[in-house]
Amino acid sequence: MLSKITENVEYLLEAATKGNVNAVSRLAYLISEKFVKIEDVKNQITAILWYFAAKENNATAIGNLGWAYKHGLGVERDIEKAAKYYARAIELENLDFVKDLYNIYDNTV
Repeated sequence: MLSKITENVEYLLEAATKGNVNAVSRLAYLISEKFVKIEDVKNQITAILWYFAAKENNATAIGNLGWAYKHGLGVERDIEKAAKYYARAIELENLDFVKDLYNIYDNTV
């Protein structure tokens, strides 16, 4: 049964990271009922929370989501997505991410 729960959690984490609210709800249930330890999914939950705040155009969350993609924190590492999120945060006037975006382009040139 444990392997089945583990498979289910991995699927739910992936779906939740893409914005599936039903997956978020199911994960919350599994955590609340102690089927899943929050320590085991901390990075993924962090990325999910940033994702939902980013959907509301929260510039800091958008930049933090870029950071998550740059470093593979709770999501698969994706430099192109990181750059996209950094650029969007900057467009929303959060200049804290200018250096991060510059470093991506500086390292790819």
